Amino acid sequence: MTSLPSTPPRPTRPPQSSARTLSRLGLCLAFVPVQAWADTPAPASGQNAGQALASGDQAASADIVVTGRASGTTTTIDRKSYSLANDLQAKTGSVADVLRNLPSVTVDVDGNPSLRGDANVQILIDGRPAPQFNKANRGAALEQLGADTIDRVEVLTNPPANFKPDGSAGIINIVTKHRRGRGAAVQANIGSGGRFNLGGTGNTSLGALAVHGALSVRRDVRDRSVTDRKQTSDATTGAFRSATLLGSDSRSDRLSESATLGGDLDLGKIDHLSAEGSYTNRFDHASYAENDTSFDPAGATTGRASRDRPGTEKQTSSSAMLRYRHDISHDGSNLTVLAQRSETTENQQLHYADSVLLPAADPTEQRQSLRFGEVTRELSIDFTRMMPAQAKLILGYNLQRDDNHFDNFQSVAVAAGGAEIADPNFTNVFRFGQTVQAWYGSYERSIGKLTVLAGLRVEQTNVQTDQVTSDERGSRSYFRAYPNLHLMQKLTDHQTIGLSYGNRVIRPDADDLNPYLIQRDAFTLRRGNPNLMPQEIQSFEASWSYEQGATSRSATLFYRRIHNSFTVVTTPIDASTVLVTEENLGRSQSGGIELAAAGRILRGITYTISGNLLYNQIDASNLGYAGTRSTVSFDAKAGLDWSLDAKNVVQANVGAVGRRLTPQGYRKGYVTLDLGYQRKLRPNLTLTATVSDVFASRREASVIDTPGLSERIDRRLAGQIALVGLSWNLSGTKKKGGNAFQ
Repeated sequence: MTSLPSTPPRPTRPPQSSARTLSRLGLCLAFVPVQAWADTPAPASGQNAGQALASGDQAASADIVVTGRASGTTTTIDRKSYSLANDLQAKTGSVADVLRNLPSVTVDVDGNPSLRGDANVQILIDGRPAPQFNKANRGAALEQLGADTIDRVEVLTNPPANFKPDGSAGIINIVTKHRRGRGAAVQANIGSGGRFNLGGTGNTSLGALAVHGALSVRRDVRDRSVTDRKQTSDATTGAFRSATLLGSDSRSDRLSESATLGGDLDLGKIDHLSAEGSYTNRFDHASYAENDTSFDPAGATTGRASRDRPGTEKQTSSSAMLRYRHDISHDGSNLTVLAQRSETTENQQLHYADSVLLPAADPTEQRQSLRFGEVTRELSIDFTRMMPAQAKLILGYNLQRDDNHFDNFQSVAVAAGGAEIADPNFTNVFRFGQTVQAWYGSYERSIGKLTVLAGLRVEQTNVQTDQVTSDERGSRSYFRAYPNLHLMQKLTDHQTIGLSYGNRVIRPDADDLNPYLIQRDAFTLRRGNPNLMPQEIQSFEASWSYEQGATSRSATLFYRRIHNSFTVVTTPIDASTVLVTEENLGRSQSGGIELAAAGRILRGITYTISGNLLYNQIDASNLGYAGTRSTVSFDAKAGLDWSLDAKNVVQANVGAVGRRLTPQGYRKGYVTLDLGYQRKLRPNLTLTATVSDVFASRREASVIDTPGLSERIDRRLAGQIALVGLSWNLSGTKKKGGNAFQ
């Protein structure tokens, strides 16, 4: 085979902004929360301040709750909760930044989270689904959401029946800060690379009405480079056909604006009404420069071209929620009815300018327009009954309707200034509709030192697809049951053991079902698969935990058995072009052990450490690959907090991700380091400085090695971000004849 050059010709990087020039001089300054809170204290980090859904925040019995005070970890029968109070990245960074520091969670170079090596995660905000965080661009959304508004993060790897079963890995529930009484907070940050954010929150009480709101503006600049080396050969004879080399640099300049307004009204002692609306607008100005080279079997260069692709992407998301709760008794029994609607629209406009240098040809132009819209409507009814013997019963119904619309356009490449002509291979309209009805029940009871949580969720799913352009319609209906069981035994005042089992599902995304092509680059096409089946998962766990004061230890064995697992398959369609699509594996299984610990080394020095040893086995015989493939991988992270004295704290976080298996190859791992420093200048004034990805080592390499195709893609993010911030806290204290905010 012909060896490709180790380094591709790099395109010219797009012009840098003046903000970028300033960042090179190290001029980064941030002013983070200036707060004035009323005298009503905020809930402690271990409390559930974010009860957005009564059914979405199931409390375990008091005798099986284990709290690690210094480590900020709370363990209950169905979840682990991690406080962000001591994470310095939470003062200045995004949600993606703080998720990297949590046990069980890894985050890739694009901000997409995984739980124990599985990227199929359901993201909730205050117990409610957030559409913008559960789509293909969830990483970009998580990188744009500031972490300073978050109280804690809950991880549910085997959620109970009152949660939706979507996502094989489980649920990450982001619980935001909720202040009571009157208060306000204002934030302003400026950082390296032209980054900044401005924001404010406020809340007040007007008799029986409590009102809260938030505003924010955030700019984030991301530079990425990609090197893609492909070699194709005859799958039968092994004869070399061709090789291609792609090198690209891109910059994404994102500006997002968001607003939230909500209120809680007490209609009486037992009736309560809540409403909340939110709006987010994200505008992304992207620049992209690419160089392509192709080679023949003798290694001679047969083609050389370059491509510039400026473009814009606009995403708008809005949601509205109305909830009514009737308290049946003072022990927590209630009836809750919730209705919500969310809408997301995306509009991506890309313009291509191609120059062919070998063989010489006239430059061409091309346009690509990708439009997407989604509307989700949901109604849920939950009945919670507190019963004798520390028992609780939850019964509920949930109805969800999703409607998606895709309008994709791509023009034929024409000479500069030529008339724009639609390319029928790529231009199309596709619609998708899905209705899910669910009925569920969950029962929890303590029997001595043993707590049992058992539940069953049954769902009827109806899917309709309409490829309008080609007049292809399809429908599918299926009924599934999702049982789950949790057991937790209290061994001592500080030790517990637990067992859990659950069934879950991953439904195909709407765009994964569209059979029309989308062009990713000069050598790569993508197509949906209308025959893609839902992925079904059985999950088993056994755990042990010990927590006392500043010390915590835990160990968890887990195993997943998966049917119809999703996988990405890359297939050569000619000498230089490959087709990427999604397929169902026959079956796969994975498992491993997770270890975590936190405690104090010396006076003033505390640590956290966690890691997963992962085993993954894939059977891809239904895709034409003989036998099974397996691998052992790992991910690990460690954090160190050093209180130099009463005013100064230094923090370091190290993360490592091992090699991951794919049906056609593997993905390589990487190691990263984040640093933070905090100094208390005054009792109410704190300086915080953070640097993420200190050695700029956050990268991703994926390898494909099959009889017909050999490919390596290296993706590197310029993720080294420095921020310096000031935090000024002004607590309200009531004085006679004085202002509550003095």
